[in-house]
Amino acid sequence: MKRRNKYLILFLLLSLNLSYAQGQMKIYNKFMPIDLNRDSNFIKYYNSFKRCVKTDDSLEIAKLIGNDFSSLNVVLQKEGTKTHEVVRVKLKTRGDFLRLYPKIFDARMKKVIGSQAIKDLVLMPEGIMLSHGEIWWKYYEDTKIIKLVSIANSQ
Repeated sequence: MKRRNKYLILFLLLSLNLSYAQGQMKIYNKFMPIDLNRDSNFIKYYNSFKRCVKTDDSLEIAKLIGNDFSSLNVVLQKEGTKTHEVVRVKLKTRGDFLRLYPKIFDARMKKVIGSQAIKDLVLMPEGIMLSHGEIWWKYYEDTKIIKLVSIANSQ
């Protein structure tokens, strides 16, 4: 009888776990497109973003960000350090972004962005992540708005 109870408890726990995971998937998919590879809006945005970074078109990237630079989270490697010390930069205007553009999108960052295809992006409830979290976007599928929310250029 004890053995049967163990299996019953194990079955219930697994069922609850599966039910929880399915519930999370519904929430996840409610806010994000299921397949970025087939979403023409995101494909157009991402290809434009990659092209602008590759050609150093900082003005066009600033347009992709929009007018809300204060909500963009920027993390940069602290100058003069070899360790993993970072500094969070608070942007207020487009001018702040353009001034910091060479530090944000340096050669290392351009290489990371250039090597990432849409299939390599990670889709999470928090947003869309490039590589190891160097860049994060929020994608509001219902309004087709893609918002760059975080850039972290640190080692």
